[in-house]
Amino acid sequence: MIYASPVDRKTGIIGDFEMTLYFGKNPQIAGLLKTNLEIIKELFVFAKIGMSLSEITKKGLLIIKEKGLSNNVLSINDPTSTNIGHTIPFSYEKLSKSEKNIIKAV
Repeated sequence: MIYASPVDRKTGIIGDFEMTLYFGKNPQIAGLLKTNLEIIKELFVFAKIGMSLSEITKKGLLIIKEKGLSNNVLSINDPTSTNIGHTIPFSYEKLSKSEKNIIKAV
């Protein structure tokens, strides 16, 4: 798995990026990865600017269920197990002056 999390210097919004490379020959695994890509594409079509992250998450979970799959989460920080990752910093609050300075300095 390859992972990167670049930051837009103007807004401070992160741009998480992940890529899974599979070089095996197991058709079941290849099929699950293909289904995962279909789910992601369908969710990208659904998502629009201004939507809440919870609305997008609910749709994603519905698509996963419709494909006959489930998203099982184990979180030591979230007793409801609804936290499937993290929030997007500064998507719900403004950058402080000191935070802006840190981002610009990098």
